[in-house]
Parts: sequence; C-alpha cells; structure tokens
Amino acid sequence: MEIKNKKIVESVPNFSEGTDREKIEQIVNEIKNTPETRIVDVQYDSDYNRAVITFVGTPEAVLKANIAAAKKAIKLIDMNIH
Repeated sequence: MEIKNKKIVESVPNFSEGTDREKIEQIVNEIKNTPETRIVDVQYDSDYNRAVITFVGTPEAVLKANIAAAKKAIKLIDMNIH
C-alpha cells in the first residue's frame, strides 16, 4: 500500500481467540485482502485467549477491514466455549 500523501488511521481490534491459529489467520486474511490496508503486527495470547491485530490504512479501508474481520470472527468464534 502506498501511503505517501494519504491520510491513514490505525486500528487495533482484539478477538476472543488466542489458541487456534487457523481461525486467527482467517481473520487476519480479511484485513490483508482489503485494499489500502497493511498489517503492522499480530499478537496471540493463549493465557487470555486473545488475538490483537494492529493495522493501518485509509479511513474507509480500515472501516471495511474491521467490518470484514468482525463478520469472519462471528462465524468462527463460539463464545459458548471461550
């Protein structure tokens, strides 16, 4: 993503999954597949069962990526067994 001369914002969503890397990667891929976004960091924490994804992009792209990631997380994460 070319960020020169573009307004960017950062987003750091937390997801209630810290052990199943396949699920986390599917959520990360929703962000990666959103144009004008870039992943900065992904942290997994099995003790707290959380994944924290830091990414940047244009405001519109970050909004789209957050919605896509949230929709994927809703499909993949069963809070009844969290």
